[in-house]
Amino acid sequence: MMPDIEISFTPFIDFTLKRGLSKITKVKEIKRQDEYDGTYDFWRELREAICRMHRSGLGMETLDAVAEQVEDKKRLHYKEAVQQYKRFCRGKEPEWFEPGKASWRFGRLVVQASPDLGLRLNGQPHLIKLYFKEAAQKLQKRSAAAALALLAASHQSASLDGTVLGILNLKKSNFYPLSEGELETAMLLLEGEAAYFQHVWERLDEQGNKGP
Repeated sequence: MMPDIEISFTPFIDFTLKRGLSKITKVKEIKRQDEYDGTYDFWRELREAICRMHRSGLGMETLDAVAEQVEDKKRLHYKEAVQQYKRFCRGKEPEWFEPGKASWRFGRLVVQASPDLGLRLNGQPHLIKLYFKEAAQKLQKRSAAAALALLAASHQSASLDGTVLGILNLKKSNFYPLSEGELETAMLLLEGEAAYFQHVWERLDEQGNKGP
C-alpha cells in the first residue's frame, strides 16, 4: 500500500491558486519539504502570538511587541499584518474557544485543515483559518472557494451548531465566510484540485524512480 501524501493547509491552498505549469512547480516545491518545518514558516511567530493573545485574554498591544521583536526582514510585514488584524477585530468583542483539530482525505492525499482560531465574535462562534501570503497569491472571494470547501469537508462529521467557517486574508483584512449555497460547486473544485495534485505527485515519484 502506498503511503499517504500528507501536507498542511497553506501549501495546498497555494497550489490551488496557481495556474498552468506553476501548479507543477508548486508540487515539486512541496515534495522537497519532507514534512512541516517551522523554520520556513515566515508567519509562525505572529500566528502563535494571535492565538496566545486570545487564549490568555491579553491586549492587542502584545501583537505590536511581537512585530517589533522579529528579525528585520519580517518586521514591516508583521506590522502591516497586525494593523489588518486589529482592523478585523474592531467592534467584534472576540472571545476564545479551542478550535480543535481537523483534516481532509482524498485518495492518498491528506490535508491538515485545523483552524487557527476559535473565536466568538459578538457572541457567534467562528472557526477561522489565517492566510498571510503576499497579494500576488490573489486569495479573493472566488479563489477562496477551494479553501472554504476544505474547511467544510474537514469538519463534516462535527456538530458546528451555527458556527461560521471562514478564511481571513490578513493582507487586506478580508474575511471570506463559507456560503452553503456555493458549497456543492466548491467541493467539486476542491476534489478536482486534489486529484490533480495527487496525479502530479505520483508522476514525479515515477520519474524519480526511473533515475537519470
